[in-house]
Amino acid sequence: MTTYSTGEGTRRALIEAAGELAAEVGFSSVSTRAVATRAGENAGSIHYHFGGKGNLFEAVLLEATKPMREEVLADVVAVYEPLLATAAGRARALRIFVHAMIEALFRDGEPAWACRVVYQVLRKAGPLRDFVVEKVVDPWLCAAEGLFRAIDPGLTEEEPLLHSFLVAMPIYFHADYMDVILDRMGLDGYGTAYLAKLEDRIVWQTQRYFGLPCDGGERNR
Repeated sequence: MTTYSTGEGTRRALIEAAGELAAEVGFSSVSTRAVATRAGENAGSIHYHFGGKGNLFEAVLLEATKPMREEVLADVVAVYEPLLATAAGRARALRIFVHAMIEALFRDGEPAWACRVVYQVLRKAGPLRDFVVEKVVDPWLCAAEGLFRAIDPGLTEEEPLLHSFLVAMPIYFHADYMDVILDRMGLDGYGTAYLAKLEDRIVWQTQRYFGLPCDGGERNR
């Protein structure tokens, strides 16, 4: 288990508190006093550790988007690019990409508020949304669009983006509404088997649409 110095512990507590509050009400409604109260710290500690609320919010977003930013897309693409010459390879490439998205969003140890914070930020124009779009949304969408163009070169100009959203939305929905879904399921988190089934449903329906071989997926694991 990781341990922190007193200063790092305070910094982490402030990020966690700001993240939780932003996930609930959005950054624009979060005050420094509310953050400090939830963190059990003095309001002055925000200025001491971050120089102000704006830098604290940037730190929260860096934490929230860390999994997607650390999943190096170049490495993911490098794995599936050699597979694109055959139909079976394109089917496999699709699974590799979907699996990478799910792994990035639902890896163990990520704070529960992270995905919800990103959802809140994307709803309102401003520097915070610009950061998420530049660092996370655009790179992943560009990679997805490139994959769909390789799967079917006959797609219209708009269709690769359409298929990218059709693949991504079930994953994002499970992230944005995690608390509601898990409450309905009576669980504390998504299990490995559930995420495997989610991956399979997304992959299979897309493979079928494009006439690709439908792999065994979760049933053959």
